[in-house]
Amino acid sequence: MKLVADHTIEAFKNGNATAFSELYTVFYPRLRFFAFKIIRNAEDAGDIVSQVFIKLWERRQRFETLANIKAFLYITTRNDSLLFLRHGNSEKKKEDQYKYFLQHDINDLLEEMVKTELFSELYKELEALPEKHKSILKRFYIDGATTLQVAMQMNMEIGAVKMMKLRALRLLRERLKNRHLLSLVILIIMYRA
Repeated sequence: MKLVADHTIEAFKNGNATAFSELYTVFYPRLRFFAFKIIRNAEDAGDIVSQVFIKLWERRQRFETLANIKAFLYITTRNDSLLFLRHGNSEKKKEDQYKYFLQHDINDLLEEMVKTELFSELYKELEALPEKHKSILKRFYIDGATTLQVAMQMNMEIGAVKMMKLRALRLLRERLKNRHLLSLVILIIMYRA
């Protein structure tokens, strides 16, 4: 499944606002998460990414492929996030974050990019599940609720919650397997362990 159609890239290059909006819709949440991983502030991360999209629009005629656009977006987001840490505020915390980030290998940055893309795809598959299954997985894995809390929130027996969670995970696993994403999820989990 393509993120953005080829004709959208050409339309964007020619100044089509709808094509720009499509790129924004696809990449903004990913880039905001990516910037947040660097600067640890959601509001500032959103501001940085908004400015990155302005830069993308101003340079739109330079891009021939989605890969070029994606590379520009991630590299510019990284660079602007680092500049924010360096110059955005004189607080010691930001200075410490900047130094920490500079001390880590480029592989850490690439890992964050891959995880951002993977989590975005995982969330997309989660959203495609039937409503009850989606709801139960979000309560467990996004909200961090316990089995007892989910049972109380959904007015269900604990055993029923466990069964529904199991069914939801099976459905999600099948969707991931069909998109060949399951092996990537396992690799990320194993790498972090």
